[in-house]
Amino acid sequence: MNKILPIILVVVLSGCAVTPSVTILEEFSPETKTIVLLSSTRWDKNLRLSLMKKGFKVLKYADVYSITRKIDDKEIKHNQAESKYGIEFDFSIVDRCAFSKGWKIDGVIEVVNLETNSVVMYVERGGWTSPCVVTAGGLVFEQIADDLAKNWK
Repeated sequence: MNKILPIILVVVLSGCAVTPSVTILEEFSPETKTIVLLSSTRWDKNLRLSLMKKGFKVLKYADVYSITRKIDDKEIKHNQAESKYGIEFDFSIVDRCAFSKGWKIDGVIEVVNLETNSVVMYVERGGWTSPCVVTAGGLVFEQIADDLAKNWK
């Protein structure tokens, strides 16, 4: 019985989580690390802070500026966004930590080119939202930010 208890604890505390993956749907080469957080979840603050620690500038709203250029006595107007890329964060709850207020979630980041409205990359990670007994590898938001930074070329 003493040998079975640690195995049961590991299985219960680790829970099931999505296999970490990064899927690039189309090549993209952003000029800056400015992004817009398009979704609104209870963990926006955690995600925003983790992304900022990796050098991203995370905007709350997608500002659009109207630009007018004059070419040969013609005025040409177009809209330009402050950021070319936005991210949408979605998650599902997998487990709750019995020892803290943390949750184990499966998170998905969808990177969208705001000019073409096309999805260019997915980042999937599972992990804890705050420290629990077993948080090897860091919290889920840090892992997502790492994956995004490594693939932001």
